[in-house]
Amino acid sequence: MAQTINENEEFKNQMTAELERLEKVLDKHTAAIKTEHVKKMKFIQKKVADTSLAIDDLKQEQNKTRRVLHIVPHSHTDDLSSDKELQRKLGEISSEEMYEKGVPSNFVGTVNDILNTMKDELVADGNRTFTFGDLKFFKQWYDTLN
Repeated sequence: MAQTINENEEFKNQMTAELERLEKVLDKHTAAIKTEHVKKMKFIQKKVADTSLAIDDLKQEQNKTRRVLHIVPHSHTDDLSSDKELQRKLGEISSEEMYEKGVPSNFVGTVNDILNTMKDELVADGNRTFTFGDLKFFKQWYDTLN
């Protein structure tokens, strides 16, 4: 029986030594795998950073060359009643004639036509804009809407 106990103790010691050896091998392999994994992660992180920088550079370059152009339709119809020189050239013209008939006669459309057309277009597309500089004519037109 003593021999069996001694054999078991020796077997236990051998197994403990083998286990310690395997743990060292495992630690060595784990460290190597971890080192390789860290290298791959750093490589990927560098590629991502390089790509991000390249994208930022492209965006900056694109922003340097991009221009925004705003086109705003504008109509300008002067009230001729205060311009004596123009009245002399065109003859005596009232604001009402210009508003209703258009003046001079080679103009196409009237103030009323311009504002009605722009109202229809603005209602059709809410993204559009329009400016109109002559409040006297605008008020005449607006008063007809009520």
